[in-house]
Amino acid sequence: MWVVLGSAVAGYLMRKTGFPPGPLVLAFILGPIMERSFRQSLIMSDGSVAIFATRPVAAGLLLVAVVVLGWSMLRGPVNGCRTRESPARTGGRG
Repeated sequence: MWVVLGSAVAGYLMRKTGFPPGPLVLAFILGPIMERSFRQSLIMSDGSVAIFATRPVAAGLLLVAVVVLGWSMLRGPVNGCRTRESPARTGGRG
């Protein structure tokens, strides 16, 4: 019962602060699965993390993750540097 109450309070606070609850649910479901798979990969490679860069599929996925993370980090400062147009140029609406 305490878990249900805690989940309800967390969901209410997330909704009030504008955080979507979907990613949190996905993290709770997929987190243990990903952790187990990561552990199995390390066991297969005798503890070497090079297995994630030497396999073509794993290296491709790692590259995509790095590009997406880099793009999201650079997009914020780039968008912040743009100047806003004056209301006179946008027809009085800003």
